[in-house]
Amino acid sequence: MQWFVLVLGSLATFRLSHLITKERGPLAIFERFRNALPGGRGSAREWVNCIWCFSLTASALVCFVLWAGGLRLDWTYWILHWLSFSSISLLVNKACK
Repeated sequence: MQWFVLVLGSLATFRLSHLITKERGPLAIFERFRNALPGGRGSAREWVNCIWCFSLTASALVCFVLWAGGLRLDWTYWILHWLSFSSISLLVNKACK
């Protein structure tokens, strides 16, 4: 069961990261969201445009959804899932290029 959670969580993290950072979305909503953020070095726009940066946030969201859905994790396993979802989603992103 844990492998299933790892694979699905990683794929969900990849999809969410790719959706927000690279795709336009319906009615260009994600593109408008990215362009509406303030720019500059270390800004929110730079964070949302970088899949390496945003995958950490996306994996935290996926971990939260899993926790809210009933997956009971203590803090050590939560941190391990958070980092592994992000790293595996980045490997999937590299493999898809």
